[in-house]
Amino acid sequence: MQPQHIASALILPSIEYVEKAFRDLLDNKPSKEPFVSINIQSSLDRSVSSDNKHVFSLFVQYTPYNYNWQDNKEDFENVIFDKIREFAPNFKPIKYLSLSPKDLEERFSLPNGQIFQIDMTLDQLYNLRPLKELSRYSTHIDNLYLCGSSAHPGGGVSGIPGYNAAIRILRDITKRSSSI
Repeated sequence: MQPQHIASALILPSIEYVEKAFRDLLDNKPSKEPFVSINIQSSLDRSVSSDNKHVFSLFVQYTPYNYNWQDNKEDFENVIFDKIREFAPNFKPIKYLSLSPKDLEERFSLPNGQIFQIDMTLDQLYNLRPLKELSRYSTHIDNLYLCGSSAHPGGGVSGIPGYNAAIRILRDITKRSSSI
């Protein structure tokens, strides 16, 4: 294992590439040029694998929910694996589990298979996450704050939305107590 295998690797060669993947989503089809995030867990923890093999996970962004996954999932898996082989020619998964957005919804109760609660699209990022009027962690309901994946900076398991919401709560408490 080389140092570059420790971080996430992205198949995202250009803005145009990711734009095409997003446009394919809008057309309700899996992209032939998928945006893939690759993580190799065994590069950090050899105990998760044996026989000098590796454990990895792939996250493919912009896959349509309303698609016939039952009949077409294997075709899309092959597109993804072929894309990875353009960069890593020896990539040959021995065993894998593939979950479509519908699988994620059924298995984990994620509406529309959204692991980030809402799409990570340009119209729902930064100060627009989840909506412009809810982008500063507070809501129009007293003492209700947002701190999950739908809040900025969104997705992953960073804890940053929770931290940012806590800062906002502390600021609001300080403001309230100074106005009394």
